[in-house]
Amino acid sequence: MWSSLHFSSLHLSSSQVLPAELIGYQQLFVAGNWAMLLGLLMTLLSVVFSYTLAEQFSLLLQGLFHISTLLWATLIKFGFIMRFVAENKRNQWLRQQA
Repeated sequence: MWSSLHFSSLHLSSSQVLPAELIGYQQLFVAGNWAMLLGLLMTLLSVVFSYTLAEQFSLLLQGLFHISTLLWATLIKFGFIMRFVAENKRNQWLRQQA
């Protein structure tokens, strides 16, 4: 499971290097992972502010927290798409090598 978090470690031995054409996709893969993590953390934080701590904030801030919950959740989806595109390109490259 953890090996899937490292783009270049899959199906490459330690003596092989990641081809130049996949370097950008590796960066996209890592950025997608970070986007999903940031989106998850910020979504959870905005839910806490929106619901459990709502009485401590003005109505305007409560509305902003609710809206930000949707926006942060969207970041999770964009991160997943970034990761999917990078993995798809890596798999295409691996099929060509076989």
